[in-house]
Amino acid sequence: MRFQRKGGPALPVCLVLAAAMLSWPAVSAPAAEDPARAVIDCLRSELGGVEALRIPYERVILTSSTMLLGGSGSGDHASGHMLFEPPHLLKIVQEAPRREIVIGNGETLWWYIPAKREARRYRAETMGQELQALSDVFRGLRGVEESFEVIWEGHTEKGDRRVRLVPDPPWSQTDAIVLEVTAGCRLRVVEIHNAVGNVTRFTLGPLEKREGFEEDFFSFSPPEGVRVIEEGQ
Repeated sequence: MRFQRKGGPALPVCLVLAAAMLSWPAVSAPAAEDPARAVIDCLRSELGGVEALRIPYERVILTSSTMLLGGSGSGDHASGHMLFEPPHLLKIVQEAPRREIVIGNGETLWWYIPAKREARRYRAETMGQELQALSDVFRGLRGVEESFEVIWEGHTEKGDRRVRLVPDPPWSQTDAIVLEVTAGCRLRVVEIHNAVGNVTRFTLGPLEKREGFEEDFFSFSPPEGVRVIEEGQ
């Protein structure tokens, strides 16, 4: 895993050496804490041992053209809640503007739209990278060292710490996943940046820890009369 800071001109070597010599203590001290490493460690401590989660969210999709025009508050809005059980069971229940359900179990991904009496089924390997990344985040970023380059991006206007996860090796449709985490280690925002410049931004409410869900909670059987569409077969 590689941690970087964004931007900033390089200092002359002589100034770097002088500053280093002046700062050497008589007894060696540990290096300053890497801020990106601190975010990863706090999320692991906060979420690494959870049995299950319920997470309310508000979601907005911002297109590259919208962002160029400065319309940060506009876009396709929705709200609902996510339900997660390690290691890879995830259900996203959109409640507004209309009810939709996405269910992923690591093998199959369902997208159910009751108003259209339609259910789309995907293979997880074709549509599940972003959901798998969400699952990794919700269980404390396990395995992030093997899959992502982690870049420190500083603080937001609210004072949250901002970290960018860049898939390594690259993904075909997703450029990066960005996390915003409070000083108290609450995951507040997850952004998915796709390859054409659009951003799906989830603003999360407080994460509610649970002891688990029923055995068949993350399974899905299309109701009678619902058309099933096979995608990416």
